[in-house]
Amino acid sequence: MPMEANYRDQYRRNPRRVLSEAGEATKGYACMYNMDYGTAANVDPERHKRVEAPSVTNNRFFAGVHSQALTRSQTTKIWEPGRGGSVAQCYIGEAVTLNDRVSVDYATGKFYKGGLSGGRGAGTVMQTLTEAGLADVLLDEGVGECDGNAGVFNITPEAAGGAIVLSQRGMNLINGGTINDDHATFTLADGVETGQKVGFKITTLVGNSKNVVVTVTTGVQADLATNLATITLNAADEIAILEWLGAEWVLRYYAGATLSS
Repeated sequence: MPMEANYRDQYRRNPRRVLSEAGEATKGYACMYNMDYGTAANVDPERHKRVEAPSVTNNRFFAGVHSQALTRSQTTKIWEPGRGGSVAQCYIGEAVTLNDRVSVDYATGKFYKGGLSGGRGAGTVMQTLTEAGLADVLLDEGVGECDGNAGVFNITPEAAGGAIVLSQRGMNLINGGTINDDHATFTLADGVETGQKVGFKITTLVGNSKNVVVTVTTGVQADLATNLATITLNAADEIAILEWLGAEWVLRYYAGATLSS
């Protein structure tokens, strides 16, 4: 029996029709389900049919990747993760190599390297790119991972420092080179679900002897006995990773960061 001529192009894809509420959207950018839609006291199936742009408040609910560019709010097709592997054409914001791991950026909807783990919102690059652009990505199913752990949040704080907005799950990649006038500060509230993970990493040296200071509302260091009050970072590649274990954040890994109890 002759083989179909286009068999090489037949990736397993998992399409779904949804209503995009974000207005303009770009092909290859990620979107999240709008799980706050309607009245909270009522069951509303529209929450799993409407998608919006990613943010630090909806990043538990990765929906998939836009299959086309949009100029307004409309019904459209997205590529979802799926059992057995699902391929989507994703917009990657940096050069990547075949088999690199990438994760959705909650700030932009693009995909970048540097996520904490696998799960919904992450995938494996299926081609090499020498610059930012579209590439096929084998999306993770997300089985066994808390939604949102896989993502990244790229942020460049203002020169003034002060309170900054960071994600409470996934890896925060902080460009500290702009901070000049005061320390940048963030308070990590208690987690939502056991197994929730969050990381903080400096990508560029913080300027003018200033720091990024993370205050941990309820935390403990890796020995499970010493209180963890603050994490201070200021140099490139300094990092701290924590996991919520139901009653407190536990420090899982750190390098270069200064801890206080």
